Amino acid sequence: MRTRGRWAWTDRDPAWRRRRVGQLRLLCHAAAAAAAAAAVLTFVVAPLTGHFQGPFEDFTAYWQAAQAVAHGHDPYSNFRAQASVVMSGFDYPPPAILAVWPLALLSHVWAVRAWLWLALGSTLAASLIVVRTLLPPTWPRTSLAVIGSLVYAPAAYNYWHGQANWLIYLALALALRAYVREQPMLCGLFLALGADIKLEPAVLALLLLRRGWWRGLAAMAVGGLVPLGVAAWLVPGSLSTWLRQVLPALTRDNGWIYNQSLDGVASRLLGHSVTHFSPPLAVLHFAVLGLDVLLLAVVVWRVRPGPRPSLDRAAEFGLGVTAMLLVSTIAWIPHYTSLLIPTAVGLRLACLPGARHRGAIAGATAVFVLVTWVLLPLALANLTMGEVVRIGQGWLWWPFLQLASLPALAALGLAIGLARSGPPDLPTPATS
Repeated sequence: MRTRGRWAWTDRDPAWRRRRVGQLRLLCHAAAAAAAAAAVLTFVVAPLTGHFQGPFEDFTAYWQAAQAVAHGHDPYSNFRAQASVVMSGFDYPPPAILAVWPLALLSHVWAVRAWLWLALGSTLAASLIVVRTLLPPTWPRTSLAVIGSLVYAPAAYNYWHGQANWLIYLALALALRAYVREQPMLCGLFLALGADIKLEPAVLALLLLRRGWWRGLAAMAVGGLVPLGVAAWLVPGSLSTWLRQVLPALTRDNGWIYNQSLDGVASRLLGHSVTHFSPPLAVLHFAVLGLDVLLLAVVVWRVRPGPRPSLDRAAEFGLGVTAMLLVSTIAWIPHYTSLLIPTAVGLRLACLPGARHRGAIAGATAVFVLVTWVLLPLALANLTMGEVVRIGQGWLWWPFLQLASLPALAALGLAIGLARSGPPDLPTPATS
């Protein structure tokens, strides 16, 4: 009997694997506990004691819109699109007015606290929904949800700056659960909720269309049109102002370094509209449109209308969410909060024996995690407009712009991995 070499290692392998898994689980719990303790001190205790250090400048747009509506004024009056590509002011569609309106009932101090705590709680709730939908119960799901909600740079950006992407993430998490549970109407309603705040989730109607979920599409239409009608009735002129002044600005090519859509990648490749809007470039616009159509065609191809395993449905949904952001004209870094969904799908498939193209999805997920969890907060997330302009005065300008596209390119790689991968195929029924 061999006691050395390969056979001895094989005999010890199960125990070794259990020890390593136990160590990873313990490390995950410790990291989650540390992140939770830091979050309580930073985002709960500090605001209550008046020591919160976040600039929270993006929240100003919501506060001003709420105050304007409460006093019978135009919520879009502070929107400014010409100063720079970053733009400023309230630029959300009219149904979003209904979401920020209650802020006017609070003092500014308590409105900031309420918004911050809603962002924290909703992001954590969405992450818990995602991990409990996608990951096995033997995994440290709660700890992974805490880490994703508090450590992932795009999600944390919302807490410091007051962005509203937690609303979209929560709506998409609920839609994901309904999608894999074969609940078309609930899925359509949750997608409509996300599209009421920002238009991007409307792209996911392609998933419902491909599966022939006509009731889901009807629910999505009702969930989108009813709040739109209510907002247009309660705030006269809001719809026409948004269509005439805001939407055209949001659909212009935008190469600012925080824009991690395909449009942003292509614009930076040509140095177009990086710090200030440049004259429209037809070649660029149609090239990006062609890339968008190609990516959406991949989504349509990947979705299967017949019976599929729930994890395969999750891969479809994760691909749809990734494509949703990549084909948007603007997908700022905090918009990538929703990419916690495809990241969880990729992680599950990478650890699933027998998964289709397991190596490809494992590699794509690892690259995405490296870029967005490690490199992004170190190299890109804290750059200001002034610092970017100073870089632009040297020879490093064009290489720097291409490096700024790494998150979007990593997301594109994740999309390709999800398009190719999936759980083991269902066995073909025997025929007599």
